[in-house]
Amino acid sequence: MGDITDSSNSRPLVSLPANSNHHHDLMNVQLLPTKLDGTNYLAWSHFVRLYITGKGRIGYLTGEKKQPDNTDPKFITWVEEDAMLRSWLLQAMTPDISLGYMRLDSAHAIWDAVSQTYSEGGCDAQIYKLKHRIQATTQQGKTLETYFNSLQALWQELDYYQPCDMKCSNDTAALKKRIEKERTFEFLAGLNPDLDQVRTQVLGKDPFPSLREAYAYVRAQALRRSAMVMPPSLEGSALTSTANHSAWAPPVHQSSSSAAVSSSNVAKSSKSDDKDALKCDYCHQTKHVREQCFKLNGYLPWWPGKKGEKAEGSKGG
Repeated sequence: MGDITDSSNSRPLVSLPANSNHHHDLMNVQLLPTKLDGTNYLAWSHFVRLYITGKGRIGYLTGEKKQPDNTDPKFITWVEEDAMLRSWLLQAMTPDISLGYMRLDSAHAIWDAVSQTYSEGGCDAQIYKLKHRIQATTQQGKTLETYFNSLQALWQELDYYQPCDMKCSNDTAALKKRIEKERTFEFLAGLNPDLDQVRTQVLGKDPFPSLREAYAYVRAQALRRSAMVMPPSLEGSALTSTANHSAWAPPVHQSSSSAAVSSSNVAKSSKSDDKDALKCDYCHQTKHVREQCFKLNGYLPWWPGKKGEKAEGSKGG
């Protein structure tokens, strides 16, 4: 940005840094996962701090970026950037929440006031609520990643209210290791029943794995199992493929005698099937028609037990 000058004598009033780009470096409030609504301060404040740190302006929130004297060349830059942050913070709140902070004169004042109002560090009721939610969280058909990440979010929030602050670094390390083992138990306890065997395998490992090692092992086993189980649609496709292969399989070469026997059997079977479909409308028996009926037309000489017997149709009156 160039110098701000007095139009009467073209003399610079305030010399701004040439590389200042705060007018163009706009901060997008839409990048926030959610606005502050009074119940989500912990997640909201974490993302705000992360985002503003990335913009190089965290000092405005913490108060480390002090307001310069109004004769300082950097005064205008500070005023404009602080105003931009105040506007961004207010837009990052729901309308009813932002009304209570609109008149505060700096981003640091807004940040401190919100922290004093909604920060519940050390709140026993909040700790109890989190522990209860952790105990009630199970996989219940969710993907392994979704289940594990849900627990991770609850554990991190609990760490905010119960920090591992101890005088001795060795004691701190031991406490963190014990907490991690307890969380591994909590993760394993909530797995779906079909992972019971995998859970047993993790519990039987020596040395006992870390939380992330346990998660990685369970995930690998779950992926291996899903790869081994063929979905019904694929099974149907495999059966269809097998049937098609059988239909298009090349003919088996037979010897002449085998082929003759096979042809004879097929002919007999075909002939038998044709006779089964016939029915005489005179005697109502099967396997022949009226014109072939012995009872009507007379028995042939070779017919057993009926030799010389006349047909009913030729008997006299």
